[in-house]
Amino acid sequence: MKFWSCRDVARMIAEGEFDEASCLRRLLAQVHLLGCRFCRRYLREMRLLSKAARHWAHGLVEGGRRDALEKRLIERLSGSL
Repeated sequence: MKFWSCRDVARMIAEGEFDEASCLRRLLAQVHLLGCRFCRRYLREMRLLSKAARHWAHGLVEGGRRDALEKRLIERLSGSL
C-alpha cells in the first residue's frame, strides 16, 4: 500500500474531496495527516476559508459584521503561519 505525499493530500483537500472520499482514500490521507503538520494546517485553513466563503455567498455577513469576520479570518490565518 502506497502512503500519500503532501502533493496527493493537498490536491485532495483543494479539490474538496477530503470529506466525501472513499474509506480507503480518506484513511490514506488521515495516515499522512497524522505525521504532517503542514497538511493539517492546510486542511484547517481551507475549511476556514470555505466556511467564510459560504457565509459571504449566502449573504449572512453584512456591513460591519463582514469587516469583523474578515479581520478575524486574517488574524487566524496569520497566527497559523
